[in-house]
Amino acid sequence: MKKTSGSLPYFQDLSQENLFLKAELARSHQLIHELEASYFHQKNHKLSRENAAMKQQLQQLSFELERISANKEDKSAETLNRIKSELLSKIVVLQELLQKETYARKQEIEEKHRLHLTNVKAEEEKKSLHSQIEYEKLHAEREKTLREKKEQELKNAAYENARLKDELHAKSLQLKQIETDVAVLKERVTETKSRLLEAEKTKEALFYETILSYKRQLDESDKWIASHFADIDAFQQTEKALEQNEEVFERTEQIEAVLQTVTEQVDQLQQQLSAIQQNDTKMDQKITEWKKQAKEETPPQKWVYQIKRKDKETKPLN
Repeated sequence: MKKTSGSLPYFQDLSQENLFLKAELARSHQLIHELEASYFHQKNHKLSRENAAMKQQLQQLSFELERISANKEDKSAETLNRIKSELLSKIVVLQELLQKETYARKQEIEEKHRLHLTNVKAEEEKKSLHSQIEYEKLHAEREKTLREKKEQELKNAAYENARLKDELHAKSLQLKQIETDVAVLKERVTETKSRLLEAEKTKEALFYETILSYKRQLDESDKWIASHFADIDAFQQTEKALEQNEEVFERTEQIEAVLQTVTEQVDQLQQQLSAIQQNDTKMDQKITEWKKQAKEETPPQKWVYQIKRKDKETKPLN
């Protein structure tokens, strides 16, 4: 028969009752064994003492039950039933107490386990927050370092930009000065060309004058020869003609000397013109190099210098 809550079962046979008592004892021993095997039970000395006391009571009851079972033939049925009832009552009370204690221990274990999980979770969150704080600190330090580096780069770029502006301004002034010098050189080249042209004209005039002089001398010589053969006796006139020829020859030599001097002056002017043209070419090359250098040094800013220069035309010397 089944046991009801708060009452003892009724047994018709003594062997059934003994089996029930042994089963209850075995179950009680199993509960006690489970409590002893618990980690938190080992940590709680008070509950350990209570469990030990209950175990001792159960052992005493077991011994008493065995003694009663052994001596049941010598005792009366009434006494035996009374003792059985008392034992069963005590077993039921002890079982209920064990159930309550087991439930309380289970609740305590669950609560401690929950607290342990809460502590573990809190510790993990603490470690995670600590790692996150360290990461944020490291990230802030990196951001600060990068910001300082960027500020320094901006300062260097501003300084370099100012330096390049000053340098470009200086080169602009220098370029203006060069343009002024180029204009002066152009004027000098024009003046030199004019002088060369005048020298060529003078040389040409002297050349024609020399030719005319030679022609006159030839005409006079022809006349002199004709008069010499016509009148052999006019010796004195011949001598005078010879003297005139000598004067013409001297004048011719003077004209040749003047032509030589003019030629030398023309050569000097041509050399000066060549030197001026070479200097002009060098200045053009320098201006081109400075423009290229300025363009390479300042990629963010584009400074355009436009120089309008006329093509130089050199007239050939006649």
